[in-house]
Amino acid sequence: MDAEIAFLMANQALVQPGKLVYDPFVGTGSILVAAAHFGAMTMGADIDIRVVRDGRGPSCNVWSNFKQYNLPSPVSLVRADNNLPPWRRELEEVFDAIICDPPYGVRAGGRKSGGRKLLKGAVGPYAIPDDKRRDHIPSTAPYTLVECVHDLLDVAARLLVMGGRLVFFYPIAVEIAAQAREKHLEFRKNHAKLLEETRENGSLHSKVFSTTEDLELSLGLSGMNIKRDKDSKPKYRSKCV
Repeated sequence: MDAEIAFLMANQALVQPGKLVYDPFVGTGSILVAAAHFGAMTMGADIDIRVVRDGRGPSCNVWSNFKQYNLPSPVSLVRADNNLPPWRRELEEVFDAIICDPPYGVRAGGRKSGGRKLLKGAVGPYAIPDDKRRDHIPSTAPYTLVECVHDLLDVAARLLVMGGRLVFFYPIAVEIAAQAREKHLEFRKNHAKLLEETRENGSLHSKVFSTTEDLELSLGLSGMNIKRDKDSKPKYRSKCV
């Protein structure tokens, strides 16, 4: 991740000296490096044991990133699956902040524990022989964005302290962004009308507001190609207070 983005995320999480910050998708550790820069204790996890243990070599891994900037090393880096977190169920309110960049399938798709055969029930759970445990790479299966965010919110709800913060990236499609802008314009129009009537009459009352198309025309946005549903019709909202 870009260093500036990591610093911004650490700022949003209100990272301070003495705080404990967790990244469940640690990767190369760039987010934890930013958190450590602000004096926080850090901890990370990743489903890929090769990332956590080896990186790209002895001089190019998560640990070496902290040494390069003379920052305190993470409290711990563990091989863990966000879908099957290793924390005890009774464990609560541990981290002051959770900051991460979940795998949403643009450059690399998310993975969770359990091969296709295991998930389909074709084979049962199995134990790894002792002589193969160190170099064993567990089977994984595709991990959808919906599952990933659901599990992330569940972990944050249990493990964040009161007042703790969860900061993470979430992809937004262009179509969704256009719809959000449309709703924003509608809200601004409704809010402006409501305040105008309040100033004139000194009290709030029911009001039927104009459609978004009127605001787009007044703002010169009618030429913008804001995507709408095929069967969409002008919608009016009423506000009763």
